[in-house]
Amino acid sequence: MNGLSQLINSMSGYLIITGIIFLGILIIFSVTFSGSPKKAKSGIQSAFVFKVFLDIVIFLIISRLMSFLPGYDAYKYDIVGFSFLIIFSILTGLNPIIKLRDIVPKSKTGGSLKDIYSEVSKENTSFSLDFLLISALLLAPMYLLGNGSLNSLLILLFVSVLIVSFGSIVIFPLAFKIFDRNTQ
Repeated sequence: MNGLSQLINSMSGYLIITGIIFLGILIIFSVTFSGSPKKAKSGIQSAFVFKVFLDIVIFLIISRLMSFLPGYDAYKYDIVGFSFLIIFSILTGLNPIIKLRDIVPKSKTGGSLKDIYSEVSKENTSFSLDFLLISALLLAPMYLLGNGSLNSLLILLFVSVLIVSFGSIVIFPLAFKIFDRNTQ
């Protein structure tokens, strides 16, 4: 029982931030898709939450694995990197969501999620790659020209950017395919 309480205590910051973020996602979706069909709204919302959830899981696994590297002291910055990941995951996910809102048919069925997402897929991929490139161009000089005191944080931020880009390019389209099958 003591091990479980230590685990919950060490993860409490992550759990609080994740809970607040998912509550915010529900509020954003209820306002954004107020006039859309429920089938399309629930599929898009499920795909988005699935993408953010997998981004969180991948980040937590990678940050724990990176803590075993010698000379890596990012455990001080884990919550900052986690918050950075959540904010950018939502921002890069909301870009196609807002575009999807305009594409979702106003019929009762809502259409196929796969067909709806294919409309914005290429633009989302280029947006995610641009985001990755700009972030790398900002973080690399800070890492190379800095005095070394924040190198662990910069590595953690870059890993967060890689995870968000991977989620937007690979996981998001797969989530739309998965939840399209579930809604039919």
